Amino acid sequence: MKNLRNSEHSSPANIPAGLDVVAMTPPEGGRITIDERDEYSYYCYFLNPGQRVVVENLGCATVFLPIAHNTLKEITVNNQAVQAGASALAELCTLEITATVGRGYVLVSGSKKEAPNATTPKLTIRTASEHYVVKKPWGHELWINGEHPVLSFKEVFIKQGYQTSLQYHNFKMEAALLYSGVCDIVYKSNTQVSNDNVQPGDLAVFQLGVMGKICVEPKTLHRMRAATDIYHYEVSTPHLDDVVRVQDDKNRGHGRIKDEHLKS
Repeated sequence: MKNLRNSEHSSPANIPAGLDVVAMTPPEGGRITIDERDEYSYYCYFLNPGQRVVVENLGCATVFLPIAHNTLKEITVNNQAVQAGASALAELCTLEITATVGRGYVLVSGSKKEAPNATTPKLTIRTASEHYVVKKPWGHELWINGEHPVLSFKEVFIKQGYQTSLQYHNFKMEAALLYSGVCDIVYKSNTQVSNDNVQPGDLAVFQLGVMGKICVEPKTLHRMRAATDIYHYEVSTPHLDDVVRVQDDKNRGHGRIKDEHLKS
């Protein structure tokens, strides 16, 4: 097994407390750490053909093989095949991940905390069509590990020219990898105004490119605006309904929007 190392990071200036925006370069055959804390760990691996990595010390974990912009078409997780767009959901397992077809990116999210109902090791393979889809006015979300009780792992696709709500969370912490495209990160630059009373002049923008990370703490006002089509992959605490929308292009209210969850 090759040694895996973290890449060197470069960070923009004048980003407020509560928002960590960092441009990263994944080393070929190595790993970048997007975030690591008590609540969750989040890694991106670039694997060469036949390369094997071991991920230990996670009570629960999800392995996801992105389709978009990826020439790694198949991996095995604990000797079970995972095709592009599919995932492996693990409880109480050490993970052995091997690149079997092609080379490219694998995302791993997890937590040292165990799911409350987990009693024995378990690995479940979920195909691309089995992921829960949430339709958004700006694109879509895939809830890759469903509504897991410990952490959430999502694919977020935003169409060029569209943007998420200007929003904050009361409890939710999140870490996202901008996997493809270019994104404008909108944040509050005027610390003298409250989130709920913010005006356009109180906001600033930082542009982030491919393989940038965006980590957001509770109460931090933020928005993602797609300069191109973008895919980003978000890991968070399991507060899926904790969204306070300060401004929204479709005038959506706070929390979960039920109509976005109705199956067509």
